[in-house]
Amino acid sequence: NYKKTIPLEDSIKLFYSGWFSIEKGFNKVLLLSSKLAELLPDKRIELDIVGDFKTETTKTYFQSMISQLPNNVLVTSTGFLKFGDFCEYITNVDIFLDLRKNDFENTRCLPIKLFYYMACGRPVIYSDLKAIRHLLDINDFGYYFDGKNIDKIATLIANYFEDKELFEKHC
Repeated sequence: NYKKTIPLEDSIKLFYSGWFSIEKGFNKVLLLSSKLAELLPDKRIELDIVGDFKTETTKTYFQSMISQLPNNVLVTSTGFLKFGDFCEYITNVDIFLDLRKNDFENTRCLPIKLFYYMACGRPVIYSDLKAIRHLLDINDFGYYFDGKNIDKIATLIANYFEDKELFEKHC
């Protein structure tokens, strides 16, 4: 089922997995989706999320944010998946997102899902974490996210529609 062609024509499929929390950057994923929808009003932004809410309070908060997304953003939610199902599920994603806080704990860990994302051959937008920067240069297959500049990341993603060669290079 793996897509071998450059998929960006009328839509883009973004992907986030994990806990839907501020610490893990889910709020930034929603803000990025909204900003991208503003930049690309004639495109469909598909946000596919796999995971769950930690508390009822965060569920209410994020459901409110999701309900306020622009009309050209389609959110699909799936609970946590078994490993094999997860690996199969992510094969049709265009861009992987992980915009977690760059705090003491996160910056010192090397998230294993980054390697699953890389194996899919699609661009990755990942928080600029010390552990990742120490081992990899994400600029070869996506972009680091500094934690602040949602507008810049949205512009870089939107640019993939114009610069198919860059998208292919990052794949």
